[in-house]
Amino acid sequence: MEGRPDLLAANWAKTKATLFAGELPLTTKVLIGVVVSAVRGSTGTLAPFLKLLLSRAQVGRPVLAAVMENRLDDEALTAVEAAILTFARAAAADLRPSREGLHAAGLSDAEIFEVVATVDLATSLGAFTDGLGIEPELSSP
Repeated sequence: MEGRPDLLAANWAKTKATLFAGELPLTTKVLIGVVVSAVRGSTGTLAPFLKLLLSRAQVGRPVLAAVMENRLDDEALTAVEAAILTFARAAAADLRPSREGLHAAGLSDAEIFEVVATVDLATSLGAFTDGLGIEPELSSP
């Protein structure tokens, strides 16, 4: 995006506001990004979300394994995590998921908004990276 610094600034602001602010933990938001990227087949965002998850978010191996193996009903996930990730998976597959499962899991309207915003972020970043054919950088600087 170096040719369009205005778009770079807008996308970075959206990313920071979505991932690093609000009530939901970063780990949950990054797991949403992993699920959305995997469902949509977006390697341009899957690798960076995994890298962020492993470097900045706290996640145990059983949770990561359950998510990577698409076992969203696994006992390693809390009921809230399972509801959020199930919603994210359905949204990424364009299945128009219901928010009722999120309400039933005890999420507030503000938290549901964050879930939807995070799905949107992962989807839009994936469309951008995939559209330009951007391959992920897997190594650390």
